[in-house]
Amino acid sequence: MAATGTAPAFSVRTVVAMVVVGALLALATLLLTGFGADIDRAIGLQARADARNGIGFHALMELTEATGPYDRVVVGKADDLYTSDIVVATPRIDTRAEDVAALITRRTYYDDDAEQNVEGPTLIILPKWTVTGIPLLRDRVTRTGLVETKRLTAMLPPLFGKVSVLQQPSQPIRTVWNGARSTFQPPERAIQTITGSNLEPVVEARSGGALIAKVKGRDIFVAADPDLFNNFGLSRRDNARAALEMLALMHPDDPGGVAFDVTLLYAAGERNVLKLMFTPPFLAVTLALIGGAVLAGMATANRFGPPRREQRAFAAGKLALIDTVAMLTRLAGRTVASGAAYADAMRDIVLRRARPGRMLTDAEVEAYLDSLSPDGERPYSTLRSAIAAAQTEPELLDAAQALHDWRRNVTR
Repeated sequence: MAATGTAPAFSVRTVVAMVVVGALLALATLLLTGFGADIDRAIGLQARADARNGIGFHALMELTEATGPYDRVVVGKADDLYTSDIVVATPRIDTRAEDVAALITRRTYYDDDAEQNVEGPTLIILPKWTVTGIPLLRDRVTRTGLVETKRLTAMLPPLFGKVSVLQQPSQPIRTVWNGARSTFQPPERAIQTITGSNLEPVVEARSGGALIAKVKGRDIFVAADPDLFNNFGLSRRDNARAALEMLALMHPDDPGGVAFDVTLLYAAGERNVLKLMFTPPFLAVTLALIGGAVLAGMATANRFGPPRREQRAFAAGKLALIDTVAMLTRLAGRTVASGAAYADAMRDIVLRRARPGRMLTDAEVEAYLDSLSPDGERPYSTLRSAIAAAQTEPELLDAAQALHDWRRNVTR
């Protein structure tokens, strides 16, 4: 009965597909690891100006456009910040203080009428809630908790002074600015207030702390509680009216337009090695390495040349036998001890060729071999002593080579 071979577990196509899919998944993992923060900035659940969920500000954009004289403008480039419009900035939880400072610096523009540089009004709305999306419901989120206050204070540059953010139960609030006629309704669950050495309150809580504050001597405002302006807060009519009035009071001389900034939201994140690998100029090196790996895989996918057979443990033939003996002798550490046997072998070869004609004693043999040495050459006895005195393999090799040369000279 003929033996049947065992079928392979996977076909060649299956193995190739598994390797390709694994390589693509590994590459995707690297890209997500390096660019995860940037992707989250673009598509994550953030308080974007155009987001329609509860923490977004789409309602404020539509409200300012519909009521006029405001125009809805979305600032997508840093150069667009040089404008007289009120810029509403909505930083992320991980926005850096230097990015906020850079935005405020770009708010200075040249006023043709005043013939000087002036600072445009800026409203920075801090984040408050951490949220998660609701499955199968687009533009719907559920609040999972409050943002850590230390992350909020870390995103404000030194021009705000030494600030402190406090989260406390909901309570009545009031507008302390002169001329304000509308009043915000306090958020239902909790309020978030801010205090600082360089801040003066605009809307404050009964127990102290400002929900909206102004930097002293500057047209820079900070809304500590975003529930006054976001979609959730503007679902209440009183808050919508108060928000429009507040924007007008922030820029009474020229309430021309409102610009919603997204430069903070989509600002570049921290640099890392993986991101550098897939961005110019290092992208070319990465593509070259990937291409080299693909070519190497293609080259090794198919065997070339005859299959290599399993080698014998000890090769056949006289030369192989000698090599094996030499290897075993070296492994046993007996190489130097073999010098005397080699000298005896040279002695026997010469005696067979010279044929002295009678039996000689050991002393007569050595004297006879010494007499065969050419004039000026070392005799056999000296060479034998040298090979016996060798302590290392190089010394043994030199002495054996000299004895071999002596044998060739006397047997010509």
